[in-house]
Amino acid sequence: MTKAYIDIQSILQEHQREFHYFDLSQLCKELRDKHQVTQFFLVGNYNNRLTKMIVDEAQTHELHHEGVQIDSFNEYDSRSYDEATCITELSKDFFCQESLDENEYILVTTNTAALPMIYFMTQNSGKVSLALPKTHPAYEQVKENFSLIDDIELSNGGPSIFDRICIKEIRDMLTWAEERQMNPTRMVVINQLKKFSKIEPAMTSFFLNTLSHSKLILDKKHENEGEDGKTFFSVHIADIDGINQLVGDDDE
Repeated sequence: MTKAYIDIQSILQEHQREFHYFDLSQLCKELRDKHQVTQFFLVGNYNNRLTKMIVDEAQTHELHHEGVQIDSFNEYDSRSYDEATCITELSKDFFCQESLDENEYILVTTNTAALPMIYFMTQNSGKVSLALPKTHPAYEQVKENFSLIDDIELSNGGPSIFDRICIKEIRDMLTWAEERQMNPTRMVVINQLKKFSKIEPAMTSFFLNTLSHSKLILDKKHENEGEDGKTFFSVHIADIDGINQLVGDDDE
């Protein structure tokens, strides 16, 4: 049996830096088709709404809800220990085998934190490979000493045409709302893009987070201004030129 452990948070961060949507469904499909992976372990912070949406989309459309979800969030100190959780769960699985060479393992991540454990596993009859972005500064050095999967790309070098379409739809909706002095919440944006543009909620949520982290959009707090006096946050464009540059509409 071939098992894949996927460090979701590290891949999300890499893709957010590149404004490229992290399609977990496609990643799982490639692992299944190219490397005969039969069991998927999805390690991430399930206290994070974006993580839950991306995993839910993959579970529904690719994994048929058979992926094993492992939460890296620690409620006691309200922190997420993604790398540590991934390494711990992988090592537990490895040492619980009837024989240490029973299963094959693939760790999908964007960092080298697990290399000491992977080395230990391989020195004890373990069969384990690493999927790492080719843009990682130590990629060639790691390749000399470890088994690396080179037919699955974790770094895509910037937004695709589909990424640009989603960003454009977000921009157009927020511009439309601003002109009418409306205050749309993130869920309103997500639902409207799904309804009128057929864009999956996970993708819209990904780019709302990414644009917010890059300070291209901002969240505005409305204290006691919602229904029944509730507080809510609306989302607005903060840097239209920056968004236009991503979309490719520099002249707008």
